[in-house]
Amino acid sequence: MKGLRLFCAAALASSLLLTGCGVTTPLVNPQEQSAPAQITQSQMHNAIIRAAQLRKWRIVSDQPGVVTLAYPGSAKAIHFEAIVKVTYDARRYKVSYVSSRGLDEKKGCVNPELKSKNKYDENAICIHRNVNRWMNNLNADILDALYR
Repeated sequence: MKGLRLFCAAALASSLLLTGCGVTTPLVNPQEQSAPAQITQSQMHNAIIRAAQLRKWRIVSDQPGVVTLAYPGSAKAIHFEAIVKVTYDARRYKVSYVSSRGLDEKKGCVNPELKSKNKYDENAICIHRNVNRWMNNLNADILDALYR
């Protein structure tokens, strides 16, 4: 009886773990954003760095016009990591996905945005659903920093 209870508990835990993992969605890079007219390239750079620090992104490289960031910037990066680049000048910036590890990235997946009956898109990159949220949060925080 004790063995059966243990088996049932293990089976339940395994099923819960599997349902929470591997949830992928098509990757959607945020749209390019325009900056207020009075912003300099230095102010744009500072807004990107502030937003990255606020959201706990780690700066991988910092070149003029391109900042490469990794999330998470903490010990969790041992298990998974997303890399994005933020290209910018004084007038605009764009957050773009570069690569990932441990986030179920795969090429070819079901894309509900497609207008055709066949929703499978062999060119779409599918990735863990949180990646789009992380990029959108970073994007929103950069905008907030620019308009402060």
